Amino acid sequence: MLLGAFIVGLYGGHAYAIDCGDSKPNVLVKKNKAPIEYIRNFTSAGLTQLHTGAYRPGGNNVLGLGGGLMSVDVDMEFEARADNSVSCLRPAKVVADFTIHPAVMIARNYESGSCEYKAVLEHEHKHIDTLVRFQNQSVPNLRNAIYRAVRNHARPKAVATVNIDFIREQMRKSVILDVQEYLEQMQKIAAAQQKKVDTQEEYSRVAALCENW
Repeated sequence: MLLGAFIVGLYGGHAYAIDCGDSKPNVLVKKNKAPIEYIRNFTSAGLTQLHTGAYRPGGNNVLGLGGGLMSVDVDMEFEARADNSVSCLRPAKVVADFTIHPAVMIARNYESGSCEYKAVLEHEHKHIDTLVRFQNQSVPNLRNAIYRAVRNHARPKAVATVNIDFIREQMRKSVILDVQEYLEQMQKIAAAQQKKVDTQEEYSRVAALCENW
């Protein structure tokens, strides 16, 4: 029993006699919007297969798709204050590049400039507008999610100076993992908002704009 207690005491966690405080980092979320990508590689049958997983001749076909993905790239700056063999390590600044990647797909059945093309394009731009609006609304929530991730994984702490690089990388990876998990939740919320654009009333309005569907 004495040997077991000695090993735990020797290899257990260290409590260093240095006060690292509990200051929060400066968190900055930068909004970015990639150029809209216009894709004309698919027929309406192909878009239907892509969107629904099945194509049935004579059924309702997908004429266009709009929206896009989001990405968050996190960069962390750390500060270290050394006291002999011990250092205080803390994240000083977190910069998150919050980027949306809008895309519009229009069935190549319709020539560019035709009434049908313009009608589908106008509708799909509503999805782009929804994506931009969601990004604007999401900045405060993303910033809060980053603060939570830092609080959970990267509080200021005393570490052995020789371990600074290893601990810094652990903190960084853990924060980024939490942010990516939060991004997945955001994608689901954004998808739900996009569905609200595609009402039966909107479909009827678009259909009434042209004749050669």
